[in-house]
Amino acid sequence: MKSPNDIMQEAKRLKNEKGQILLFVMVVLLLLMIIVFAVIVNVRVDIRETQIEREYEKGYSSAEEEIFKISVDGFANWNNDIESSGEGYCSDVQTESFGDYESYCSYPDFDVCCLVQGGSEGDKIIKRKSHNSIFGISIKQDETLEVNVDSPAITGDFDIVSWENAPAMSIMLVCRDNAASGEYSQVRAAVCRSGSGIDNCGMPGTSGFWSIQEAMDNTRGPGPLDLGNCPPGWDPLLVRFRAIGGDATNITIEHSGLPPQMIELRVQGFPAGLADGIETGLPGPELQTLVPIEKRMPSLFDYVLFVGSGGVSK
Repeated sequence: MKSPNDIMQEAKRLKNEKGQILLFVMVVLLLLMIIVFAVIVNVRVDIRETQIEREYEKGYSSAEEEIFKISVDGFANWNNDIESSGEGYCSDVQTESFGDYESYCSYPDFDVCCLVQGGSEGDKIIKRKSHNSIFGISIKQDETLEVNVDSPAITGDFDIVSWENAPAMSIMLVCRDNAASGEYSQVRAAVCRSGSGIDNCGMPGTSGFWSIQEAMDNTRGPGPLDLGNCPPGWDPLLVRFRAIGGDATNITIEHSGLPPQMIELRVQGFPAGLADGIETGLPGPELQTLVPIEKRMPSLFDYVLFVGSGGVSK
């Protein structure tokens, strides 16, 4: 028979065991709560990251589509379309205030900022800067690039003409008789890239190619890179470059007095709307591209000028 003291000790021991079990259960519950909370946080983070990724992809696609429209229509036509449809407007960065989205148009080196709003694609901001030279442009083999030289400030040779990869370019100076109105002539030569060979541009079985310097200084006859080679009374209109033997990359063409040749575009897409972007502080994905202003003339024009001995009337 247990003594009263033994009974008390036994009760105390059972009480301690119950307390230990309760403490163990509480620790287990705490750990489970921490695990559940961590899982919930991770799930919410994953959901938010997925949403941001989707918004980024939608914004990227929206910006890409807007750049495509501008590239196809030309900036002036695109601008007229958005203003006439009421979808957006463009303003001068230097003189206009842009209200809530001022920070998105604050690039000091851009001259025009546009806002396109509404629709299933959300909002877009487009910034534009004009350049009076050609740089960073590439054309595929047999594609063309036109340089506008229709300006009274342009005379003499080009300052810089260079490109990479394509061994040669067909370069044609197109002149217009302003007095006759609608009559054109051309000065043309196939010109080697600097360092790509002499006479054949490093292409076996070919000959008759000029160097860039020869196309400027007229040592082999009138060169297309000297704008003074138009007939008397005729004015230079454009210089047409066509890649020969491969794709021409990183094309650079500079001349003092050139009118605007290309525009630099930065387009940001906000699929959830610009107001949401301002509220959340999340910048829309931005795409940058360079777009030549001068439209490519059809190859038939090039062919007719060449085989017609330079005299063509429209």
